[in-house]
Amino acid sequence: MVDRLEKKGLVSRDYGGVVGDRRGVLVSLTDLGRQRIRAMTEALGAHLPQSAGLVRELDRLLQG
Repeated sequence: MVDRLEKKGLVSRDYGGVVGDRRGVLVSLTDLGRQRIRAMTEALGAHLPQSAGLVRELDRLLQG
């Protein structure tokens, strides 16, 4: 999965990035990755009011 994210430019790897462990790899979001996360968060936020009713209805059905 990290390979695919890296190929798309969404994350970067820093080999040896874990103190005291030369095998460690630190995976970080790139600027593009942060932009995509921001866009997904905004899109989700735009749809939350619509989905809130669905969540309430599902909760009601599960309670009954």
